[in-house]
Parts: sequence; structure tokens; C-alpha cells
Amino acid sequence: MDNNSFVGDNTITNDTTASAATNNTLFVVTASLVLGILTVLTIVGNVFVIAAIVRERDLRKSSANYLVLSLAVADLMVAMLVMPLGNHPSFLLLLLILIHLI
Repeated sequence: MDNNSFVGDNTITNDTTASAATNNTLFVVTASLVLGILTVLTIVGNVFVIAAIVRERDLRKSSANYLVLSLAVADLMVAMLVMPLGNHPSFLLLLLILIHLI
């Protein structure tokens, strides 16, 4: 028998399966890098906003800046606690499966 696996009336070769696995791996690696960079940029940006408001007295005079500070703290918490979970490879594989189902 050659290197083919038969499933019903469809023939799936080992080359096709290897190509699909390579594409899935490439997707997971690329998505992990993009999400990792996005997470780091989110953390750095929010730390800069928080530091600017805390260090500059003029920025603390306006009550609107307290809202910005609150949003920056909340966004920083999301970036540190939630976004790394979305960057986990098992989550990305689940996302890949969901994309193929749609």
C-alpha cells in the first residue's frame, strides 16, 4: 500500500496532512508573536499614562484625568492578567479550530 490514507471516498495523502500541520504551526507561532507584542505594548503604554498622571501635578487638577487614570489602571490589569491567557498556544489552537468550523 502506498503512503495514502483512505477515509470514505476521499483520499488524504501524508503530504497534505504534513502541509496542514505546518500551516497550523505557522499560524500558532505568528499569532503568538503578534499577541505577545500587543500585550507588551499595552502594558508599556498604560504604565506611561499612569506615570504621567501621577507625576504631573497639572494633570491631577482635572477630574477627567482621574477617569483616564482609572481606565489606564483597568486596562493595565487586563493586559497583565487576561491577555497572556489569550496568548497561550492551546487557546490559539482552539481559535484555529473555530475558524475552520465557520
